[in-house]
Amino acid sequence: WNGTAPSCVPAECETPPGPEHGWVNVTDTSLGSSVTYNCEGGYELVGEPVRQCVSGRLWTSDAAVCRPVSCGDPGAVANGTARGGAFVYPEVLHYECSPGFVLKGSDTLACRADGKWNGQKPSCEPVSCGTPKVLSDVTVKGDKYSYNDEIELSCQPGFLLQGKSLSVCQADGTWSHRSPTCVPAHCGKPSPVPNGGVLGSE
Repeated sequence: WNGTAPSCVPAECETPPGPEHGWVNVTDTSLGSSVTYNCEGGYELVGEPVRQCVSGRLWTSDAAVCRPVSCGDPGAVANGTARGGAFVYPEVLHYECSPGFVLKGSDTLACRADGKWNGQKPSCEPVSCGTPKVLSDVTVKGDKYSYNDEIELSCQPGFLLQGKSLSVCQADGTWSHRSPTCVPAHCGKPSPVPNGGVLGSE
């Protein structure tokens, strides 16, 4: 005989690679042994967690994968928008309000490893223009002072308003009116009376 006598060695499977964002617990790779798949925090296992080495040096089932935990859609914000990707760990949503509205709450919302958002979504509240500033002889009608609200400006009888009579609360938090004033009303020179005259010069 030439060469060495053949011998039998235990059949083994190749050590399987760990999934992205996870790992494989391997204690043995011989025929009949098992490996267990695990995921990092914030990720959940999809597939069979345990695979067994069988005849043909093959592992049973397909390799499991780790996918991000979902926090679910937190819902839209009225008069605002959210920028960000999917609602999964570790995504962060960034909120902005439309012109004329201000953010109330945090402008970010992060998906945590436990599948919950790290807080409440913010809200977009209308900008307030505050009590309109006018001269003491100008009358203001209207008691709502938020974005797009309107007020009416007027004068006492016998006086005329110099400026616009309608003012709107604007997106930048200012009223649209520009220092209206009240001036005495002038009737103009009266027409002459036939066979008569006019007394008074005011």
